Amino acid sequence: MRAWVVALVALGGIGLAAYLGLGGTELPEAPPPVDTEPDGPMTEKERIAYVEEFVRVSDLAIGPDLDPDGNEVPGLQRVSGKLRNTGDRPVDKVIVAVFPKDERGNVLGVEQQDVIERGVLEPGEVEEFRFQVRERKAFSGRFDHEVR
Repeated sequence: MRAWVVALVALGGIGLAAYLGLGGTELPEAPPPVDTEPDGPMTEKERIAYVEEFVRVSDLAIGPDLDPDGNEVPGLQRVSGKLRNTGDRPVDKVIVAVFPKDERGNVLGVEQQDVIERGVLEPGEVEEFRFQVRERKAFSGRFDHEVR
């Protein structure tokens, strides 16, 4: 019985030493809680990264700008398309930049616009957009674009 008591006291001492950090193995710290909700509005850097990954543009076109009666507006063209937010956060700014090209493929300039018209593009939402750009006489109908 005496050996039993000695073994029990020894085990208790080892546990106490481990608890106090005096030797043996230390208990691992608990990991911090995982925060799945975004904290506040996105920074500009976060917004750009989010837009590049989750905002899709479709039906992008550059054509004549028309007045309410359907007549072409001299010196102006219209950029139009649709945005879709495929991510899980709302976004309040999406810049569409178009780079019109001439017949040889040379970029004639850049036209860009923040195309969020209703304040915010919610997750899963689709929004049509349009904006005016100046007409470029050498424009071939071809263009590149970026979404930021």
